[in-house]
Amino acid sequence: MAGPRNPYRLAASLLAFGGGVLGGVSAVLPWWTFTAKSGGISVALSLLPGSSFTATENQTTVSYTYAAQSLNSVGYLYEGVLAFALATLALGILTGVFGLLGVFGRYGSTDRGRAARNWAVTGACVSVIAVVLLVAVQPYAISRGPDGLCPSGGGLTSPCNSFWGSQSVSAASISWGAAIGWYLELGAVIALTAGLVLWLAARNQPWGSPAPPVTPAPPVGLAPSIPDVGTPPASSPPPATRPVEGPTLPP
Repeated sequence: MAGPRNPYRLAASLLAFGGGVLGGVSAVLPWWTFTAKSGGISVALSLLPGSSFTATENQTTVSYTYAAQSLNSVGYLYEGVLAFALATLALGILTGVFGLLGVFGRYGSTDRGRAARNWAVTGACVSVIAVVLLVAVQPYAISRGPDGLCPSGGGLTSPCNSFWGSQSVSAASISWGAAIGWYLELGAVIALTAGLVLWLAARNQPWGSPAPPVTPAPPVGLAPSIPDVGTPPASSPPPATRPVEGPTLPP
């Protein structure tokens, strides 16, 4: 019978599982958007993990590949983003599943607990690299694209030198920055890091409190044995009594 659950490992396992799910969902959603509005025209670009992105103009959305638009550097970057997001999914799910199995009385051992903790460390590192790498590298990757993506004048903020920003040029309003996929991966960073802290806090604790000992029941159909205390000695009969004879009286 399993003892009470370890609350630290239970919370750590659930956080790791949730972080993995967030990483997996982020793999199919945009990580960055660019929006331009001028008069009644609105154009939005959404960069997705993998090999394609979408362009939306006045409610009409078209999908393009990075290679077809000469955005090879951006395409390589977002293929890496997809790999990091899927790695976050796998490591978070593995950590959560093995942790929950250990907490609920299956596969709870020091070796498996150490493996789950290592997966949590790796998952947290992978998700941190994904969110930081995109912010640091994407402006350079966009600047390597076709002419016209970056303003020719120096000192202007643009997607070629900033991950977040906005501009107002004539009657056009332009803005760009992180999209929901990036924020979901950031949530995975927070969940996996919090789970890792709880794993470390519980590293010297048992998986569960030991269950009380159980007394085995006697086999069915057999009466409980009675201890042999020995046969008492037979009592000897009391000595026979003779009648008492009185004096003989003369006739």
